[in-house]
Amino acid sequence: MSYSVDDVVSNAFKKRMILDSFFAFNCSGTMKVSTWVYDKGEWYYVSSSGAMIANDWVKDNGKWYYLASSGKMLRNTYTPDGYYVGNLGVWQ
Repeated sequence: MSYSVDDVVSNAFKKRMILDSFFAFNCSGTMKVSTWVYDKGEWYYVSSSGAMIANDWVKDNGKWYYLASSGKMLRNTYTPDGYYVGNLGVWQ
């Protein structure tokens, strides 16, 4: 599968819906994988397949983070399964 640079509209990245999953691409059109993506003040995580994680926990550098149904990392709140995540999104 190839992607056109025309699909990308910003210096940071562009989110694209493909087969019911969101994927993030950098400004040259390369898909981001296994990394955090920052957009409009919120953090998202894309898996090794490039798909954005949602409704699930992610372990990164020994710390656990929860991604909401929107894919946004939760902060300063309780997760749907009752765990508290602090200001940096880390499970306390």
